[in-house]
Amino acid sequence: MTLGELLKSWRISLTPRAFRRQENTPNGTNNGSLSVESLASTIRAGDQPLLRPHKADIDRPLPLRQLLTRDVIVAGGNFAMISVVDIIYRAVLPVFLATPSKLGGLDMSPSKIATVLSIHGIASGLFEMFFFARIVNFIGEKRTYLLGVSMCVGEFALFPLLSVMAAQNGSTSRAVWTILGLQLTFAAASNIAYGAGFIYVTASSPNKASLASVNGLCQTIVSWFRAVGPFAATSLYSSSLEYRSWTVYWILGFLAALSVVLGCLLPAKPWQRNAH
Repeated sequence: MTLGELLKSWRISLTPRAFRRQENTPNGTNNGSLSVESLASTIRAGDQPLLRPHKADIDRPLPLRQLLTRDVIVAGGNFAMISVVDIIYRAVLPVFLATPSKLGGLDMSPSKIATVLSIHGIASGLFEMFFFARIVNFIGEKRTYLLGVSMCVGEFALFPLLSVMAAQNGSTSRAVWTILGLQLTFAAASNIAYGAGFIYVTASSPNKASLASVNGLCQTIVSWFRAVGPFAATSLYSSSLEYRSWTVYWILGFLAALSVVLGCLLPAKPWQRNAH
């Protein structure tokens, strides 16, 4: 018996016991079964009713294990890094401004500290409102993110310079306020990394139904980092004051540089979800 004759003598049943082998009945009928040749021709024609996943399975939210793809991990990790670097800067800045100049701070009064923090918040919002979309359109999402996290390196690098200038010229000198203004500009510009990070987090979702799960997962991780970051940074800052060292600035600068390195793992363009 040839292979073709053998295949013709077999049938694939569509009963609950799927793919059960059946013999031909004496009268030539197949009792509602589908031949291998018919199934093969159906697959070759591009119509795959038995192999195509049900639409309800495609559009349903995926479980946590299936959400942890490389895309989600890369996007979530970068978003967590820019979040912790930003919250550390926001925690250290007011402490640095209030620290006496003989200990390496700027020895500002509470009213001046409030003014600086207000300028920082307003400038951050206005910069992102007016320049974020233009920057993304001009250089793309990845370069926008890298530009934002690169500004964080400049933020922490200016802390030691501020300490030196305040010790030499006084905390209210024009040079100190100029450098502080430059640092606040870097801080405002760094917020564009948030917008780019959100774009990558949204694009990393395996399907449309899992968008909420992916965003919730990333926000949970970010919340953990934001809870630990200020405590660790301010404790490290206190230790550095005790030993009169700049260790805290080296460590914070290293975290900012690490954010730039992790940002290089992002694709040039956000991932495109498969349209089902």
